[in-house]
Amino acid sequence: MNNELKSDIVDFLGFLPPWNETFFYNSQKNSVARYENTVFKFFCFGDLQKEADIYAKCLKNNIKTPKVLKVYKNTLVLEFIKEDKDISQIEKLKKSFEWLLLFHKKIGISKGDQRLFNYLYNSGKIYGIDFEESDTCSINEDIASLITTARMNFSKSDIDVVLSDIGFKVNDEIENLICKEMLIRQKFKKKNI
Repeated sequence: MNNELKSDIVDFLGFLPPWNETFFYNSQKNSVARYENTVFKFFCFGDLQKEADIYAKCLKNNIKTPKVLKVYKNTLVLEFIKEDKDISQIEKLKKSFEWLLLFHKKIGISKGDQRLFNYLYNSGKIYGIDFEESDTCSINEDIASLITTARMNFSKSDIDVVLSDIGFKVNDEIENLICKEMLIRQKFKKKNI
């Protein structure tokens, strides 16, 4: 844990929590720590204020996200959403697509970073997290990205059923975007072998 993150945690909590009660998450870009019901996201890269603003816009528009508790120079403090395990992964995928469609409709930007673990299921609701890659793009790009990620764990027919259940039809543009993203992932995978 870097000194600035440690300082922000102490400032927010009033003490440095015991090391064995603090959870750290691996992130390619930023450092994330959790103590009890509080998450501390330290920004090494990305735009902290942009992410904080997106959380605020979501909450203002009744889109489920964790609440921002405090913003420091490089640390975003969020409420912790404990994920319930009493939902099938296919149902979580369906709720994630519904959340993403609502996000685009009300917020009008891409969420970015379409991985299923950036959607948390709690008490019958889905919460979107992690907006550091948010930018302007079409709904089709976000949908294609979530489908591509989902195909790592679900069959194409399972995904098609989920999309049909929510009344979403994959068009040719989305299919082309999926193909492009799959090719990029295959090239990246080969480079890292």
